[in-house]
Amino acid sequence: MISVRFVPADLLKVRLAIFGVSNQIKVEGVNWPRRCATLFTYDVMSNLVNQKFSPLYSPLSDSYQDTKSYFGKPAGFWRYSDSLLGNIKPYKVSQYTWAGGVTKGAVNDDGDDITTYGLMLEYGGTNSAGKTIPARPLFTPTLGEFRGTKGMREVGRSKQNIKKRWR
Repeated sequence: MISVRFVPADLLKVRLAIFGVSNQIKVEGVNWPRRCATLFTYDVMSNLVNQKFSPLYSPLSDSYQDTKSYFGKPAGFWRYSDSLLGNIKPYKVSQYTWAGGVTKGAVNDDGDDITTYGLMLEYGGTNSAGKTIPARPLFTPTLGEFRGTKGMREVGRSKQNIKKRWR
């Protein structure tokens, strides 16, 4: 016959550690997506302001740049006004899902839907005047960079937070 004896104090320690790890997993399940969405949002805004990917794209036309300059608008891609920049934020998609970007229905000062503008820049297409607009992605390359650096760092951070709970 095989018998196993537990010291009650040790069993309590193991149960408390399991309980602590379980609770921390739940906390990380909520916090990790929000942290990542927030950090991604910061990266998108920084890349937009610093025009990180602009050397990859040629301007639509010199006259467009001249018009922006004439009206005192910011130079570079993705900025005619600061409506796009001002509407990039982390947002909750569902209980455990967060995203960073522009929410549907965001508008500029004139009441125009800026998600249409953002999608046109990200993926290209034909505008309302029938002009073909080539893709000038901002979110996609930023996400690619984020996944390889900050995203993985945040995974490690969550793992460390969970590991700390095992005592």
